[in-house]
Amino acid sequence: MKVRMRAGRRGNGRLLVVRGNRQERLVGVQARGLVEADEPALLPVVGEPMTRGGRPWIAYDVGGCASVRSRQRHLTAQDARRICWDLLGAAQWCAKRQFPNTSLLCDARYACLTPDGRLRVAFVPIDRGSRALGQSPLSLLLWLDALAARRFVRPQDEVLVRELHALVTRSYGIFSVNRLAAFVRMTCGDNPRARTKSNEPALYWLVHAGTGESHALELGRAYLLGRDESCDIRVRGGQRVSRHHAEVTCGVQGIRVRDVGSTNGTFVRGMRLAPHESASVGVGERFGLCEDVFWVERR
Repeated sequence: MKVRMRAGRRGNGRLLVVRGNRQERLVGVQARGLVEADEPALLPVVGEPMTRGGRPWIAYDVGGCASVRSRQRHLTAQDARRICWDLLGAAQWCAKRQFPNTSLLCDARYACLTPDGRLRVAFVPIDRGSRALGQSPLSLLLWLDALAARRFVRPQDEVLVRELHALVTRSYGIFSVNRLAAFVRMTCGDNPRARTKSNEPALYWLVHAGTGESHALELGRAYLLGRDESCDIRVRGGQRVSRHHAEVTCGVQGIRVRDVGSTNGTFVRGMRLAPHESASVGVGERFGLCEDVFWVERR
């Protein structure tokens, strides 16, 4: 099986194209089911899956998404938890429809993240009679585990790192939906997507004092602030704001602001935070990224 990324036929879209070998074939019922799939964690299929030159051929729309690997420097433990929830959703969707979970293309090279940090993976309904090499859901968990050991080092993240490592080392090369479900429910907290589906209004909003621009904060999510286009909340101020300046986390107990190693500092109640230090910010309170000031509202 070959996988490649190429520009889409329309506009600036991009397609993830999966082509099977001549010895492989499309699983018809499963392939047709993808076109109208209702699972948000699956990449949408462009057109109908087909066979070209005797080879299975499927294209997925990845427009507007970034690869997981390209965002790895900015992934937090909370991001890892959301990725696990999304991966579980995709795997359970396939299991309910009796799709083999080895047909989930979850190599970190091809997994994508939406602008709001949600995982999107490709389901490949190709009958190849053997396991996909390095492209099962387990391979994504193995990559995330290796990343966690280097990146998620804050004390509150230690449980995630330990349990994720235990999950992948006990899998013996076999991906289990039930084992992933037990891990996610024990370690990753509530499912953020379940809250989104209930259409509950955002509790907290972040407001820029200069422009009045406001950003809804989703409970359980971390937001990266800075000048860079990859940031969740882009600050278009002067050059004194770092490309990646601070992180805002919205939790049950309220809002926390963490400096991520900025050059000119993050200020809470007039005090500059040390690099990677965090502080709580109450409703109505303000914090600053240099001269750019934000305050927290509850609506």
